[in-house]
Amino acid sequence: MGVPIKDFLINRRNRALGSILGHAEREIFPKLKDPDLEERFRTLIRDAVNMYHDSVLDLMKAEDSARNDVVIEKLEQLERAVRGAQQASKPLVGSATSNGRPD
Repeated sequence: MGVPIKDFLINRRNRALGSILGHAEREIFPKLKDPDLEERFRTLIRDAVNMYHDSVLDLMKAEDSARNDVVIEKLEQLERAVRGAQQASKPLVGSATSNGRPD
């Protein structure tokens, strides 16, 4: 995965966390009487968003790896074909003639 994509995903995660937690700070937490509940909510949101973010990063890495595997396989196929063509075009040095003796 390229750095720009990773940076984009990190920025989107940070914005999502900021939006959700900012809304909670303004609209939800003032109505709560239990400060422990606020912290549990923050932890729940951070953990859920971060787990999702990590999964997306893992999928992106896997996608890159799959693409690389395909490219490597194609290059190996090409290399085998070139080697086969090179061997087919080599003269047979010291090959026997019809009389059984080398040329």
